[in-house]
Amino acid sequence: MSVVGLFVDAENLVYGYLNRFRAKLDPGKLVEIASEYGTVKYYKCFGDFTNPGLKEYENRFKANTFDIISEPSVERNGKFKEFTDFNMLNHIYQTLIDDESVTTYVLGSGDGHFSELVNRLRIRHGKTVVVIGVDGTISSKLRTAEVRTLDGSEAVGKFDYQSLVRFMQSGDSMGKILTFGSTLRVYTQAPRDEVAQALKELLKEGCLWQVVEDIEGKKVRRLRINYEHEQVKSWLTQ
Repeated sequence: MSVVGLFVDAENLVYGYLNRFRAKLDPGKLVEIASEYGTVKYYKCFGDFTNPGLKEYENRFKANTFDIISEPSVERNGKFKEFTDFNMLNHIYQTLIDDESVTTYVLGSGDGHFSELVNRLRIRHGKTVVVIGVDGTISSKLRTAEVRTLDGSEAVGKFDYQSLVRFMQSGDSMGKILTFGSTLRVYTQAPRDEVAQALKELLKEGCLWQVVEDIEGKKVRRLRINYEHEQVKSWLTQ
């Protein structure tokens, strides 16, 4: 049976999936696809997991036995430089050198920057290469490999209340004024109607309070997190 190495560009898939389907990616689907090609020996996931937009996925990937390789972006001349592609390439080439037993490389990314890697693995080293990418975002340069698309059916169905409350707590800790409307505008990890319904449920259950406060001479209907609520405590300590 073939031995498989699964290498995932988390930023490419997570953000690509969110932008394409307004939904959360289930990392378990990546494992499911890779397992179709043999026994998965390496589960590696790359990205800047200090970024709040990606941080919430860390436990999801770990729950599917991924090793997290996180490299913070570095600011240079006012621009942020990411090292995800470099780290992923480095680990794949190291695996190629150190472990000849791996016959199939499954790459979770639609980024055309990996085209040279794909061709080298296939042509020079005789490896089977499979690309998993988000439907509509996969570079044509990767089509020399077998391509599997994520089409929206892989979304995490249950609303992630924990991520929403953690997001709000982060803003609260920075002194931001939380309101129903501002939360809908800035929380983009789920469709707006689902976020609105989630906020209503959190208010109903007492996890949130809505109070009218005088802020700079204006009456503002503000959201407050009930930090004494047992469910809130659980979400913020897990």
